[in-house]
Amino acid sequence: MNKNDFDKFGPVWRAASEVYNVTPTDAALGLTFRVLEKYEFHDIKVAIADYLATSQYAPKPADIIQRLTSRDGRPSSDEAWAIAIKSFDEYQTVVMNDDISGALEEARGIYYDGDKVGARMAFKSSYDRKIGDSRREGLAVKWWPSIGFDVDGRRDVLEQAVVKGLLPRAQVDKLLPAPLEINPVKLLTLAKKAETMTSEERSSQLARACRGDL
Repeated sequence: MNKNDFDKFGPVWRAASEVYNVTPTDAALGLTFRVLEKYEFHDIKVAIADYLATSQYAPKPADIIQRLTSRDGRPSSDEAWAIAIKSFDEYQTVVMNDDISGALEEARGIYYDGDKVGARMAFKSSYDRKIGDSRREGLAVKWWPSIGFDVDGRRDVLEQAVVKGLLPRAQVDKLLPAPLEINPVKLLTLAKKAETMTSEERSSQLARACRGDL
């Protein structure tokens, strides 16, 4: 929000408080606005409506922040560990974010020492601290790909990231090999030649065609 949003925010917060027979003072209203100022007004209205539908007590800024941050796209610590553990396999492509990457650094040494349970516990503890800091600072989650050596398995992971809205299509297209363009004239010529080739020669020509060498 910005200062111009105060005139819209004030009536909404007063109305929400009055549902619980609470009338906030001007000072309390101004302080609440400053605490929530880093968030968008529309998102705050949605969070307030959600709070009114689920709580029996008058809202406090922390209550609204909790609802705002629970929908910020950050996975739980268990979900984050399931993502992080894949990155130990250098062949796998993994889509992760800064919070996961930071927590992973604290757990990596423990994991390689053979203590997978200890690594998981260290990761979850670090991850919870990091997302808490990120949410208090109002930082948006940033997803990025860690590319593995397995080219064939890369496509499914990156395509799923696009579907989930984690990565933009333009970025993913740059990371995937261009689709193979088959020249129909060359394909017909190859088919005619194949009739007189041995099986080994046909296999060799097919391999070259798949690589785009023909």
